[in-house]
Amino acid sequence: MDLPRPELSLVPRPTRLSTRSGRFRLDGTTRLRVTPGAGPAANLLRTLLAPATG
Repeated sequence: MDLPRPELSLVPRPTRLSTRSGRFRLDGTTRLRVTPGAGPAANLLRTLLAPATG
């Protein structure tokens, strides 16, 4: 039985998106890779995710 896909609210809106079965896990071992100049944004993301990821 196929279930309807929920509408995803993503910003910025991706040009392409494909959904797959399985899970995407974020935890204390997840690494962030950023382009030069994106370090401050990555640090902010790390800070915001820290309470949930450890």
